[in-house]
Amino acid sequence: MNRFLVPAGMTIVLGVVAFAQSFEVASIKPAQPSTDGRLHVWRNSDEGRLSYLNVSLRDMMKDAFRVQDEQIAGPDWLGTDRFDITAKIPAGARSHIPEMLGSLLAERFRLSFHREKKDMARYSLAVAKSGSRLQKAESASGLTSNIGKVCNRANGQITMTALTDFLSQQLHRPVADETGLEGAYRMSLEWAGDSAANDADACGPSLVTAVQEQLGLSLTAQKGPVEILVVDRADRTPTEN
Repeated sequence: MNRFLVPAGMTIVLGVVAFAQSFEVASIKPAQPSTDGRLHVWRNSDEGRLSYLNVSLRDMMKDAFRVQDEQIAGPDWLGTDRFDITAKIPAGARSHIPEMLGSLLAERFRLSFHREKKDMARYSLAVAKSGSRLQKAESASGLTSNIGKVCNRANGQITMTALTDFLSQQLHRPVADETGLEGAYRMSLEWAGDSAANDADACGPSLVTAVQEQLGLSLTAQKGPVEILVVDRADRTPTEN
């Protein structure tokens, strides 16, 4: 997700820009109606292929721009109309899927939006009183995670921006970086899955507790300014493949 430093109160008008790298081939089609009255959504990607079934444009925007539901403002159909997407990922470009997906939405849905700030529920990430336990790394190589029902693990070399993006996805709430830590750091984290509250197999505490005990960082629930994507334009019918 692109980030900009702007004066307080200023709104930046931003259309999704075309990135240098894009999917080699991509198909977007309306999803078939459910046969059992239930909503089934499936998202998967490997080294060579991305497959999304029955996703909404809102779902795709969340993945492309690393935001939560409440951070997207637009017409109701963004969350109700459903699509199937298949795309071929260029060799070695799996880590750039969000950027490529954002470019695809701009091309096929002619999606454009601007960013605003709004006070809402969020978490603040700061260095704990006991001090950070993170070790400096020469560069950010990315984060590898294994998310399960009982046990979750994540490790890698990442920036605080990448860490807050990751934590936001896990906590389903925006996370603001107030650590003041610059550059890349080595990180290893283990915490209990959603189904592990009373399970002896849980590999760690809750995510909030694990972040404090294992990383030396604190997560505090609060209300504060959060970036909102306000949709200016989105075509309900995407252009042909």
